[in-house]
Amino acid sequence: MDADRHDAGFTLVELLVALTLLALLGTLMLGGFQFGARSWERVAEVSDHRDRVALTQSFLRRRLGDLSAPAGLYRDADTAALPLQGEAHAMRFVSEWQAGPAVSGLYLFRLWHDAEGAEVRLGWQQVSGSATATGGEAAQGERVLLEGVSGLDIGYYGARPDASQRGWSDRWESREGALSLVTLEVAFTDPQRLWPPFAVAPGM
Repeated sequence: MDADRHDAGFTLVELLVALTLLALLGTLMLGGFQFGARSWERVAEVSDHRDRVALTQSFLRRRLGDLSAPAGLYRDADTAALPLQGEAHAMRFVSEWQAGPAVSGLYLFRLWHDAEGAEVRLGWQQVSGSATATGGEAAQGERVLLEGVSGLDIGYYGARPDASQRGWSDRWESREGALSLVTLEVAFTDPQRLWPPFAVAPGM
C-alpha cells in the first residue's frame, strides 16, 4: 500500500523541498544577474572615464604645443604678448584651434578647477579668425572637461631671467623666461579613476 502511494506522486515534504530548492536557485541566479549588470555598468563607466581623460589630454597637448599671442590681446599693456599665463590650479593660453567646419583661428583658452562643482572646466574666446564676425559657440563658450575632480595641480618648468638655472614653479608668465615644460596632475574623488602622467613642451 505504501509503495502504491509513493508511485502515485510526490509527498508533501518532497514538494516543499523541491520548491525550496527552486526558490534558492532562482535567488542565486537573480543575484548573479544583478552582479553581472553592476560589473558591466562599472566597466562601461571606467571605459567612458578613460575615453574622456584621453580626449582631454589629446586636446590640451595639441593646444599647448602650438601657443601664439597677437599683440594687443590683453588690455594690460604689460601682458600684451603673453601666450601663456599660469597659476597652480588654473592657466590661460592662446593657441590655434579648428572649432568646427570652416571655423578656425586664434583662441584665448582658460583652464581651471571648479572646486565647488568638482570639475575641470575649459572656457574659450576667439580673438581672430573666421568665426569672430558670426559669434556663437565657435567664437565663445565653456565646457566641462572632467567630472568628479578633487584637485588640479599645474607645474611649470623653465628658466627665468633672475635665475641661473632652470627650475619648477607653480606660477608662470612667459615674459619672465623660456618655458620648457608644463605638467598637469588631476586627482579624482573616486580613487579608482586615474589620470596618466601628463607633460607637454609648449610650442611658442
